[in-house]
Amino acid sequence: MKKVAVIGAGIAGTTTAYALLKKGYKVTIIDSRRYPAMATSYANGGQLSASNAETWNTPKNVMNGIKWMFKPDAPLLFNPSPEIQKYKWMMGFLWATLKGEHKKSTLETIDMAKKARETYFKIAEDEGIEFELLKKGILRFYDSEKEFKLDQAKKSWLDQEGMEWNTLTTEEVKELEPAFKNNANYEKIVGGIYTKSDASGDIHKFCTNLERVLVEKYSANLRLNTTVEYISRQKGELVLTMRKENEIMNDSFDNVVICAGVGYTKLRK
Repeated sequence: MKKVAVIGAGIAGTTTAYALLKKGYKVTIIDSRRYPAMATSYANGGQLSASNAETWNTPKNVMNGIKWMFKPDAPLLFNPSPEIQKYKWMMGFLWATLKGEHKKSTLETIDMAKKARETYFKIAEDEGIEFELLKKGILRFYDSEKEFKLDQAKKSWLDQEGMEWNTLTTEEVKELEPAFKNNANYEKIVGGIYTKSDASGDIHKFCTNLERVLVEKYSANLRLNTTVEYISRQKGELVLTMRKENEIMNDSFDNVVICAGVGYTKLRK
């Protein structure tokens, strides 16, 4: 039986480990924190929404990003402090923007997002994973006529099976979301877009409950509070040098899958 190490116990790591265990691999999940899913998967918004899979590489977003750098309440903040990896990423983002493949990239991302959404549904059903799943779609509402019209125009190439875009009037938004009926801000709403195939849930609960299944049902080895410091290749195997508190340990694997998010930059090969 081949041994595989999965570095990272968030949503990417847990679902990867699940797929590998189902295929008969012996899996060890390693995470530097004391509990699973305590980084991005802890504070994630929990949307299973293909409608939010539109890529960001557009000239408009580049300009917005520059403006947001000077706003403390910006939806996305960028710290301009010097860091090689950060500026390499920026150059890649700008290159992707200049290539003008926004629509092509978005459609590819949507295809992956729809498959991922169905995968979550299937895992939750097959393994009895409770994570407050709500299949009621997702509503976007607008207080800017300009932004509303811009998004309405995308319907011609984004609307498809599994990502239906229903354009709503102000009254229809109120009917769909009763919370607006007695809300003073309701008068500012100019319309909305409803994607009925989308869903939401608590992704942290999904991870922690699935992690329990991986250990108890599929005999996964879970190493928490453990940091991978070095990966080397020795005699055809990958050797991980790990630290847990003051203890240093080594273990060998046939393969390694890195699901550590931005933490992957700290790994040395």
